[in-house]
Amino acid sequence: MGKKPSGKNNLPTVNYDTGGLYGAGSSGRTNSFTPTDFQKNLVNSVENAVPQYLQQLVNPRYDSEVFKAQASARNQLANKSFENNLITPLTQRGLTRGSSVNQMSSEFANNLAGLEKQAMSEEDARVSSIVNQLMSLYQIPYNMMSGLQGQNQNLVSMAAQQNAATANNKSQFYNKLLDTAIDGGKAWATGGASLAAK
Repeated sequence: MGKKPSGKNNLPTVNYDTGGLYGAGSSGRTNSFTPTDFQKNLVNSVENAVPQYLQQLVNPRYDSEVFKAQASARNQLANKSFENNLITPLTQRGLTRGSSVNQMSSEFANNLAGLEKQAMSEEDARVSSIVNQLMSLYQIPYNMMSGLQGQNQNLVSMAAQQNAATANNKSQFYNKLLDTAIDGGKAWATGGASLAAK
């Protein structure tokens, strides 16, 4: 007995090409997708960038240029503010004693530590946002391919239905032709009596 072909082998192959805009491929008997250079470069760039940012999230070092620049500006501003707004006016008035300066310095250090903690939290959020943006970009070529393949799969289904309808029509035609030939053969064998009865 012959082996019945699987349903996938009965499907037509429908090719598509977006003219270099979104890629090219085929669906049906074979499925393929050829991305554009833009899509390849986008995926490669994201794949190269993500590991460093994931590492930064897992094991933060706070050594990015953005964080260093912010920390430097914050420290300069805080030191100037402490010196100009507190220490200098008190010293000019002779109101500084060792214990009060120590207390003010301690309060200043606590405030600066709070600012540093806030800056670290903001840096973590910035890095997390970059990872999210990169992963969104990474998804774009997949979404393009999925959309194209989905639309092309609909064309494959329509072509398969058309092929099935054509095969059914041919089968019905040949069955009627065979029935007519059999009726004609019967009529010839009986001398036309069966044709006259119809």
